[in-house]
Amino acid sequence: MNNPLGVAVVGIGPQQWSNVAHLPAINATDGVELVRLVTSTPESAQRAQSTWNVPAGHELQQALDDEAVDIVTVTVRVARHAEIASAAIAAGKHLYCEWPLGIDADQARELAALSDAHPGKVHLVGLQGRLSPALREAADVIADGTIGRPVAASVQVFVSQSLHPRPLHRAHLRHRSASANVLSIQGGHTLDMLLALLGDPGPVHSARVWTAIDEFTVLETGEKLPRDAPDNVAALLEVGGIPVTAQFSQTSARSFSTIEILGTEGSLLIEAPDQPQMSPLTVIVRKLDGTPVPLPTEVPAVGGGLDPSHPGFNVALAYRHLVDAVTGARSVAALPTFHRAVTMHDFVDAIDARARTPLG
Repeated sequence: MNNPLGVAVVGIGPQQWSNVAHLPAINATDGVELVRLVTSTPESAQRAQSTWNVPAGHELQQALDDEAVDIVTVTVRVARHAEIASAAIAAGKHLYCEWPLGIDADQARELAALSDAHPGKVHLVGLQGRLSPALREAADVIADGTIGRPVAASVQVFVSQSLHPRPLHRAHLRHRSASANVLSIQGGHTLDMLLALLGDPGPVHSARVWTAIDEFTVLETGEKLPRDAPDNVAALLEVGGIPVTAQFSQTSARSFSTIEILGTEGSLLIEAPDQPQMSPLTVIVRKLDGTPVPLPTEVPAVGGGLDPSHPGFNVALAYRHLVDAVTGARSVAALPTFHRAVTMHDFVDAIDARARTPLG
């Protein structure tokens, strides 16, 4: 692409997802170019500018007024997503907003309506796991009938976040109201990947969400703060008309994820060493007698080339898809749009509502 699309990233920090995934992905992807950074303070803007060697400031409007900015990427706290995304859409920018899109389904619906009012622009939500080449390969296996008709499935994600001290700048995550917990993050990303394989969400038959670790330990000081954000989920769901058991936990000593689909003629297992949207996936397919079904093992490189083990690998794919949608090389429908975000917000909210229903 002769003239790459300029990207302004809103939300920068050494240990933040933007630095871990978005900035490496932008730098590795043909068709996009980092042109501006937006931080929270003049001091952090100065640090960001010297680190990444692009203009940086602490005022969003500067980025929105910059004609070199074609895409605004929103990576700040969930509570500010709607405010920044709305301003970027109104300014006529393409948009990559991290998941969750808003603090709840109602806010996501408002943003989807705003997106619909600007059909000439591409607005993407950060459910990048569904773009994984390995997941698409798994979807092809299901579609071509290799495992027969899917009859049951299970998903699980286990990480250790709640067991360890964390930096002070992450302390807001201890509040349920932050809308960034085990259900919305680990649950939301993984369930969206399951939907990409099986179809639409159905009823939530039962669910329990709880806080096993009720203290947040500040890494820098050792101070212990009260915590009410859930860190464990167990649920019985339906997706694509089949039953799904789901378990998500932030209190595991070992990190790993699995998505397993059982069919009338075999099974499909997806394994990851961490959260599946940011980890390399291994796809294992077996017939009923246990015979393995060989699959291609080479995962295609992305643009200038992040390794598939890099946390930003699928994020780079999302930018590639975004560029293709902007230039007309790919349908916008192939992207996780804001309407996809609404579907996932509704599903996550339904699980949370079911979890709040008294037993008995």
